[in-house]
Amino acid sequence: MENKPDFENMNVYEMGKYYFDLGEYKKAKGIIEECIKKYQVSDINTFDLMLSCCIKLEQKDEYLRIHKEYSLISGLHEPDLKYLDRYLPVIEDGLFIIHGKNKKGKKFFGTGFSISQNSILAFNKLIEGVEPGEILITGKFRTIGVKEIIYNKDENFIELIADDLLKKTIHFGHPEFTELGENIVLPGFIKKAPLNFINCLSILKASIEKIEKDSSFESPIFILDKKIKPGFTGSPVINYLGSVIGVITGEITKENKSAVLPFTVDR
Repeated sequence: MENKPDFENMNVYEMGKYYFDLGEYKKAKGIIEECIKKYQVSDINTFDLMLSCCIKLEQKDEYLRIHKEYSLISGLHEPDLKYLDRYLPVIEDGLFIIHGKNKKGKKFFGTGFSISQNSILAFNKLIEGVEPGEILITGKFRTIGVKEIIYNKDENFIELIADDLLKKTIHFGHPEFTELGENIVLPGFIKKAPLNFINCLSILKASIEKIEKDSSFESPIFILDKKIKPGFTGSPVINYLGSVIGVITGEITKENKSAVLPFTVDR
């Protein structure tokens, strides 16, 4: 006989996750939202679970409503597209310059961002053929090394396991509801001397011009309305809700525009 869950000793996330795993997404979302409304308290994991319910239920309007009502009390900040520099302090602890040179002396330079306490996501082609000991990760206050490279199930991305703990992770959203013309924010690095975090850090605004299939990638890609500089390869693409929906690939189209590969994390 299957043991019944001990709801009395579960927190709201655990109760929501129980019903989510059963495929009862509407019930899971209802339990979570009722609790958040009552206590006006949430955390990013519970917030994400509620959003995931909306994705499963294909409820875009509900997804946007929940984002608007509960993102701030869950610790998520939306960028002000008129004042991009004000958004940098919110995310800069999770951004890193990925640089170094391989055994043949070829230098590389790009952007990565933290997805866990010791893991940084990077675009595979940026450091293709490079060993962990040849990679340097420069953050706001220090430069650290890489002890391991983990190849993601999507071979376009890799995870760099850092030698030390990272301070902040950047929030992942859901690329499924991305629309043409949507404004996005691109924090990244421009290669210049001296090569340090503050000097190279930059932030740009762009918009989604096309969504199309490309033979180089399994999933559809987003084409931006402009070409982004090479140092931004691997940069997180952040939507107007403050969540990562993809990564700059470094690929340039025939129209001289940059491409974004949608990406999210398993929840």
